[in-house]
Amino acid sequence: AYAAAVANWQAGRLDLAAGLTNALLKRSPGNVDLLILKSRIAEKAGKAKTATDTGRQAWGNAETDTEKYAAAMVTARAFLADEKHTRAQLWLRRAAHVAPNDLMHAQAARDFRVVRARNPLAVDLSFNIAPSNNINNGSARETTQLYLFGLPVEIPLNGAARALSGLEYSAGGSARYRFKQTNTNAPDLIF
Repeated sequence: AYAAAVANWQAGRLDLAAGLTNALLKRSPGNVDLLILKSRIAEKAGKAKTATDTGRQAWGNAETDTEKYAAAMVTARAFLADEKHTRAQLWLRRAAHVAPNDLMHAQAARDFRVVRARNPLAVDLSFNIAPSNNINNGSARETTQLYLFGLPVEIPLNGAARALSGLEYSAGGSARYRFKQTNTNAPDLIF
């Protein structure tokens, strides 16, 4: 029955393939291969929500890296068919992390680059933690010199006026959204 479902899916007889797959899933609801097939059938039939939901379900039931890779790739494909590029990128990243061999990793990485190039949204985040001997931009000296009536006066510095050492945390980010791109024009909105 599984082979017949695959053959009907490949031949474009999606209703028959879906019927066979759903019947098999009633007997074995957690079967990853059947869930992946159901997702591919739904994607080909233009049922994006069913395709992505079933792909996620396959991921949740997957036990081996090969099953997880296949589930992540089919889910990414379903999101891409629905033009949800960012979600497709996230699933392709998942696929690359669980790829059981170098060839599959390269495929996921290549697909990720293609989807990233098509994605109108690009987000870059940066985080940093670093030691610093002057986290408050204080003075390295123990005193400061003031002029009072033209005479220099040394005043001791204490607390936050002196350089404090510790950990410095920083975070940053940028986002770009590309509106309708043509061969000669690529208008962006950048934050």
